[in-house]
Amino acid sequence: MITVFTAKQIHTMDPSMPQATAVACRDGRVVEVGSLESMRPWLDRHEHVVDERFADLVMLPGLIDPHVHPGMASLLLAMHWITPEPWTLPAGSIDATESNAQYLERLAALIAEHPDGPLITFGFQSLWHGEVTRADLDALDDSRPVVLWQRSFHELRCNTSALEWLDAFEGAKWDPHIDTDTGRLYESGMVWGLRTLVPHLVGGGRFQQGVREVAQLCIDRGVTAIADAGYGIVDFDLELDTIDDVFGSSEPDVRVWLMANIPRARGAFGEGLMDRLEEHARERETNAVKFLRAAKFFSDGSFIAQLMQLGSPGYIDGHEGAWISTPEQLTKMARPWWNADYQINIHTNGDAGVDSCLDAVDALLANGRASTTEPCCTTSAFRPRPRSGAPRHWACRFRPTGTSFRCSATRSWTAGWASSAPAPSPEWGRRAGRECRWPCTRTFRWGPSTLCKR
Repeated sequence: MITVFTAKQIHTMDPSMPQATAVACRDGRVVEVGSLESMRPWLDRHEHVVDERFADLVMLPGLIDPHVHPGMASLLLAMHWITPEPWTLPAGSIDATESNAQYLERLAALIAEHPDGPLITFGFQSLWHGEVTRADLDALDDSRPVVLWQRSFHELRCNTSALEWLDAFEGAKWDPHIDTDTGRLYESGMVWGLRTLVPHLVGGGRFQQGVREVAQLCIDRGVTAIADAGYGIVDFDLELDTIDDVFGSSEPDVRVWLMANIPRARGAFGEGLMDRLEEHARERETNAVKFLRAAKFFSDGSFIAQLMQLGSPGYIDGHEGAWISTPEQLTKMARPWWNADYQINIHTNGDAGVDSCLDAVDALLANGRASTTEPCCTTSAFRPRPRSGAPRHWACRFRPTGTSFRCSATRSWTAGWASSAPAPSPEWGRRAGRECRWPCTRTFRWGPSTLCKR
């Protein structure tokens, strides 16, 4: 049965036919776009109904967000937010906090409002909020854990009680990304803290509720497909069970593609991780939840936390970024997935991080190309610099996300922002163009999404 939806106007997003007034769908897929007159060859030969519920509306194809982490977002929604930009969240509106004085005042108010148990806030960023150290947090409250989760998600700032709660003094014995003097845990140090923070934040049904709120945000904004480029940040079974429960309808409003976070999978499943992840794909894939044959790795640190690795001249203030994985480690971790014909996706940010990814790609190609898929470096700060005759650029696709599309024009400009210059509006990240070749071509065909009235 074909269902034809009519509308006052349809923006097709296709330059060959930018406008239409009808779209015909069958079995969840678009079969024709145009007008009732132009699709007569279909309608004369097939049983159909005309649905006029959108007759006075303007329609668009469903939007696609290729980089969403529902599990991570659920964790964030369980925290108290103090952010440099205003937000409208399911629980209410958040005003912008743009200075050190405002930040400490708001944090002190939260400490007074919530006197019991650990206090965890999200949104700290020193570019706006200044430096806040272990000593500063102890001065505000030294009786229970206080954790500032940095706006990038890649860093924590802790008081002494929080360091003890997260067992940070033990982790600092081997992890250089745990600085107990300042109370700072970043990159692998933040992952160390997840062991304690995740159980605290997901209990009592809060995790499931947070994922439901993420799904509703997608629906409210016309997003019909998302890709979680690194599921497993929280807990593999918990995330998959919840995603199936929230998104797994036979007639879904939002479809989800999943790509596993390989370092987290190694910690969860050990040497049998590939078999376990392929079992997920065989047993859990549905019409609404799909598993990409792709593996997520990490090169250098966060752009927002200023932990990305920069080449010369580096950061204006002289600090250095952080490596999550060196080129040698990347190559070693990625080789079995490359040989198993997985697409290799690498999180990277700084130009030195991009070079590290390209070195890893060179190493993968050195002994012949076992994989038929191209590697993809997901960049959030810099585009690769052209290198004459470098074959690795022919074999690797770079996909900017977030603010990168706007902020990658020159390295000196971005490095200046890293230290002192005013940051671009957060709207830039939301408006910037994004390339997502794996889900996009399919998502476009899944049917209309009504977004606005005229």
